[in-house]
Amino acid sequence: MNLGVPPNYTSTLQLFTIGRSAGGFIDFYNGAIAWLAVYPRALTTSEIDNTCRALLFRFNGATCN
Repeated sequence: MNLGVPPNYTSTLQLFTIGRSAGGFIDFYNGAIAWLAVYPRALTTSEIDNTCRALLFRFNGATCN
């Protein structure tokens, strides 16, 4: 899983978007987002894996990779 690099914002007045590119004009996500969580820090690989496994029962056919 490629988690990328988390953003480093110096202000809390940044625009927060889900399901589109940072510019907002291209690369829209074409699908459904079943669950979303925002954390105040980057999660460890173990935390991500544990959260995914804890929520698997809610989503038929979902997998944790």
